[in-house]
Parts: sequence; C-alpha cells; structure tokens
Amino acid sequence: PQVWEKYEVKGEDVLVCVIDTGVNRDHPDLDLERLSGFDGAGGLVTPWWRDSDGHGTHVVGTIAAKDNTKGLVGVAPKVDVYAVRIVASEDDEIYSSDMVAALEICRASGAQVVSMSLGGLESSVMEEATLKSFFENDDIVAVAAAGDTGGDDLVYPAAYNFVLSVAAVDQGGNRASFSTWNDMVDISAPGVSVLSTWADGTYLSMSGTDMACPHVTGVVALMLSVDPYLSPSQVFETLKATAVNPNDWEWDMYYGSGIVNALAAVDSVYEGEDHTDGHYDSDGNNNEFGGIDYNYDSGDHESDDKEEAEEVGESYPPVGNYDFVTVNKRGPENPIPTDNDPSSVPNSEDDNGLG
Repeated sequence: PQVWEKYEVKGEDVLVCVIDTGVNRDHPDLDLERLSGFDGAGGLVTPWWRDSDGHGTHVVGTIAAKDNTKGLVGVAPKVDVYAVRIVASEDDEIYSSDMVAALEICRASGAQVVSMSLGGLESSVMEEATLKSFFENDDIVAVAAAGDTGGDDLVYPAAYNFVLSVAAVDQGGNRASFSTWNDMVDISAPGVSVLSTWADGTYLSMSGTDMACPHVTGVVALMLSVDPYLSPSQVFETLKATAVNPNDWEWDMYYGSGIVNALAAVDSVYEGEDHTDGHYDSDGNNNEFGGIDYNYDSGDHESDDKEEAEEVGESYPPVGNYDFVTVNKRGPENPIPTDNDPSSVPNSEDDNGLG
C-alpha cells in the first residue's frame, strides 16, 4: 500500500498477459471489467475465462485482486489482465509450439508484461528468439518462475537471458527449500503459503516459485504505471538495483540480486534513476543498491473470507518439452560467487516443497 499511497498508482494503464490455466472471471475478488483473454484458434485451450485447475486464478489474484473488503488485494489491483489458457491443468505438458503461440498471442494483445508461472527442463530456440524479440524490439517485460526443483536445474523460460527469473522466499525472507537455484536467478519474492483467489470463488494458500512470479509481475506493473516508457532493460536493472539480498552479497544463486522491494523500485523510477548503461548486456549486470531496507508489501488484509483458505504444501508447475540449450546470464564481468553454497543459505522451515 505504500506505493499506492505515495504515488497514487495501482497498475493503471498497464496490460499484463498471464499464460496459465485460465482464470475464473466470476470470482468476487477479481474485476471483470479488467479481465479479457484469448478465445481464438491456434490449438490452445479455450475459453480463457474458465479455470478447472485453479492455478491461473491464483496467479491472477496475486497480481490483480481487487482492493475491497474481501479476502486479499493484489499487488497492482487496477492493472488489466489478458489471460492465455495454455493448458487445462498445471499437470499437463506444455509443448514448445504452444508456448511460442501463447507468446505471440501476448504480443498481439498489446501487453507490456508477460507473466509465466510455469516451466520445463528443456529449452527451445524459437522460444528464446521470441522472448529476445520481446526484450529488444517490443518493450515487453517477461517474468517467469525459477522452478520448484530445489536444485540447480535450468528451468525454462526463466533461464533465458531476456526473462526475469524469480526465486521464492518465505515470510521471514528465508530461501524456500523448493526454490530452484542457479546462475540465471535474477530476483526473489514471497512464495510460501501465499493466499490468493481460487477457481471455485474462494481462496487458497499455495507455495512455489509460481506464486513468487506474480508478485514481481505486479511490481513491474506499478513501475510502468509511473513511467510507461521504461525499457525492459531499465525495468530489469532497477528491480535488481533496489532489491535487498539477506546474504549481503551483490548477487547469489539463491536470491539473485535479492528480495523485490516495491517501494524502492518505484521510488527509483519516479526519481529518474538509471541503473543501466542504456542497454541490457548479458555479459554484465549493474547490481549496486546501497542498503535499502526490505519493504515489500502485497497489500493483503484480513476479512472473514480469509478463513475459507485451505493451506497446501506446494504448487507443481507444468512441465515443458523443449530442445536443451545451455546459457549463462552472469557473464565473465559478473561471475558467480564461489564462496556460497546451499548450506550457507537459510532455508524456510515452513514449506513442504519439492526439494
């Protein structure tokens, strides 16, 4: 709420494309007037407004649940959401051709941000080329879940160079044990016992990097509400420059640059700070931030509806079917720290993830 109060923005005039299992457009905590989606041909699941699984509705709620007296409020409650229903269930496989088709639909929708709480262990040349085009030519910010393997697997699309890879932390800022760690992680966000909207019109608590991803998506929407002309490179580097790493490192494989700090990121945008050299360079990153206190707040508030929430252990992202390609986001000018390993990073004791 601090961002909303200080800058009077809640995601207005920003369109986020959510690639997931659809969304229950009739949920009382979602604004039907701000929801739309894809119902055309192309092999994807339709209609967009149905969610028999619940995963997509949960993701959309974290981004955009209404600021009212019910359940919870999303990070950017006045953002517009365009839903692309790539699968009917989070357990279904996602093929590379479907992923590329979904990305192209997002491009055609006019979205400034694409949110992908999904992933697989193989990559695709066409997928990577599309996301690179988003970054370099279309000013579209792509955000994805780092993965729930608990190990150092490369999970795509998060592991592509031009995608913000989001790891998960618990309410205390500790790394969630299920959260995938590797040299592609950019930033972290809350991903343990996250309460959000559910397909049956109620609420559910879930854990996973799938839940962390939409938190960052919402923060990006707030940034673009303040300055709609931000380039993806400016969004990436501002988020990383204002994040706070609990390990006091500039960057590590578990938190990336640190935990997302919504207020500091929007402050930086408003003040016109430039954390880039004018372009994104995958061979080096600007991660200087300077001791900003962690101040992230998704805006959740209590109500009777919250009592309906059912806590579950973890969420399972859909798997992919890609051609494997190894990439390195860090580069020689910003190498991976050699003095940190999983045993040196605090783990959450509250999650029941895949690790």
